[in-house]
Amino acid sequence: MAAWIGERVWTRRNTVVLWTLLGSILFQVLVWVPETFGDILLVYALMSMFFYGSAAVKFAYLAEVFPTRIRALAMTCCGSLAVVLGSAAGPYSVSLAIEAWGWHLGYALLVGVPLTLAGLLYLTLDSLPSGLEVEEIERRMSQEATT
Repeated sequence: MAAWIGERVWTRRNTVVLWTLLGSILFQVLVWVPETFGDILLVYALMSMFFYGSAAVKFAYLAEVFPTRIRALAMTCCGSLAVVLGSAAGPYSVSLAIEAWGWHLGYALLVGVPLTLAGLLYLTLDSLPSGLEVEEIERRMSQEATT
């Protein structure tokens, strides 16, 4: 659904922003609201749908935003550096936060807030229409850089 909306209805950037923010809101709901297993399962399923959907669009978007000469490096840094750092430091950091602040607040602050910030940071990037040729993207970006 995210890929279709990013290609046919909206821009990829805006789709990534919306899906990431909806996923992060649902993450906060998952931490604070559900009381039964059914509630947890429903919220988790919706949250996962939005986060996986944002990933489906994010990589296509990142591939078109960066100039060809730095595209591989940029995709590596933007697409996986945060995941690797989060996987390495996250469990220990979150466990310390849970110990200090409790389960709900530890997860909400150390996981939920960065997810929200990630979605908002995409707003700083260009919102290019889908379907442009690489040359057209580079032309538009070079025009913006000179103005």
